[in-house]
Amino acid sequence: MKQLTTSAASLFMALTAVGQPPVQVIPEPYRVEMRLEQPFVIDSHTAIVLSDSAALPAANRLAALPGAGFPIRWRNKGADVENGIILELSPELEYLGDEGYTFQVRPGAIIIQAFRPSGLFYAVETARQLFPERKSGLSGYALPSFDIEDHPRFAWRGLHLDVSRHFMPLAFIKKYIDYLAFHKLNTFHWHLVDGIGWRMEVKSHPELTNWGAWRVVKEGQMPWQDFEVWKPGDERPRYGGFYTREEIKEVVAYARERYITVVPEIELPGHSEVVFQCYPELLCQDSLGNSLDNIGVYCAGNPDSYRLLEDVLDEVLELFPSEYIHIGGDEVNKSNWGRCARCQHLMAEYQYPSLHDIQSHFINHFDNYLRARGRRLIGWHEILEGELSPEASIMYWGGADGTAAYLRRGHPTVLTPGSHLYFDHYQSQSPHEPKAWGGYSPLKEVYEYEPVPEELEEAYRANILGVQANVWTEYMPDVRQVEYMVFPRIAALAEVAWSRGEKDWPRFREKLGALLPRYDAMGINYARSAFRPQASFELGRQTKQL
Repeated sequence: MKQLTTSAASLFMALTAVGQPPVQVIPEPYRVEMRLEQPFVIDSHTAIVLSDSAALPAANRLAALPGAGFPIRWRNKGADVENGIILELSPELEYLGDEGYTFQVRPGAIIIQAFRPSGLFYAVETARQLFPERKSGLSGYALPSFDIEDHPRFAWRGLHLDVSRHFMPLAFIKKYIDYLAFHKLNTFHWHLVDGIGWRMEVKSHPELTNWGAWRVVKEGQMPWQDFEVWKPGDERPRYGGFYTREEIKEVVAYARERYITVVPEIELPGHSEVVFQCYPELLCQDSLGNSLDNIGVYCAGNPDSYRLLEDVLDEVLELFPSEYIHIGGDEVNKSNWGRCARCQHLMAEYQYPSLHDIQSHFINHFDNYLRARGRRLIGWHEILEGELSPEASIMYWGGADGTAAYLRRGHPTVLTPGSHLYFDHYQSQSPHEPKAWGGYSPLKEVYEYEPVPEELEEAYRANILGVQANVWTEYMPDVRQVEYMVFPRIAALAEVAWSRGEKDWPRFREKLGALLPRYDAMGINYARSAFRPQASFELGRQTKQL
């Protein structure tokens, strides 16, 4: 039997003496049980052992961990293994679901099992945190004996990124997906379109990226102020970019390898100013045929509005295999519809009593379009204004205190409350924080968010698809600033989305402290302000925030 090194034994005894489990993983596993056995000690002969080729991707990922370098060996299932890390699928673990796994450490072996390969993937992400970052290798490292049984609380565990306000390069999009995978998040909501930037190549309408992907840079103004698309021949400086079809395919494939679904968002019927600078004929018109102001809203009475968006969505469905397609639907300024001759004709034709019904008409058209093609519509909760198909899903971004009322509406719902999960909010009250959109969502508030309202009846709880945090980039001009706003709050999001609802803030802070060196090794620009006491003095009085 391998012997425990003195340093490893000292560490194990110290952790046990203070009553703190040596297993520190974010998100917290469903169940961890420490065992009074000798640890497993890695040495130069430790190998990954497989009996099923379906486990090979997880094995390759485990072998690629920094300092690991484990060889991969094959065995007959059930054969004895000594000094191995066993990765295998087990039909007996069906009760843990597709993403669940078990992780057992014994003196002679580590046994990792799951019902599906996706479960093995998440087990490897757990191993990533259990094994130290050692470029010199893991030989001599001792892992205490324990049992982990783990599975996620919610099916949808999402993180959003707005690339319209500020374009983010392809390399960062892949890195962002890696960040999701590391924290066991499984849905990347890619906000490709908004009022001041179109970021997806569309073959049938090249103007959307030839013009709509670029804006004129205007000194002293924010991007959305006096927004103007840049067109070829304009000698003024431009800003922007877009993702080609091949790049989008690359992102989708990269995410799929990490069991992450990419959900694209194409905004309609609002937040579309950029479209009408490319196609002004889609604006509402008065009775004399004069275009009304560009307030970013499609003319719902113009058949060409539907044709353009169907052309776009045809290509979206070609590139994105996701079950859900996000259509926006938020913050629609309906004033032009009330003055538009074609929209008024639409109201009369269908005997619609209000402008909300025009919005419903527009949304339901695309709900039917998507369902006819085997997909499902999801939009921000404002799509509930008027009538909505019961099959449609919503993202609720209001305050947490309004959650129960929306869940009682009966639609499948992803919870993205602006009160807790908007990562464009400030994360500390320090005057040194970089400029943000507004709001205040510190790390502790994110961690303590409970998605299921206590007052919500059991019958409606099944409407919760999951949770997601949103990253709006008005004040995030580059990838470093995105990282600063996302980290370390993404760790708290992971606990909300994956772990049981039991909260232990001191333990979470301790686990996060152990995780920070890994963020450092990954080169992440996380916000240190989340951990620093802040103090200010005024006329002899001290105020402090801890």
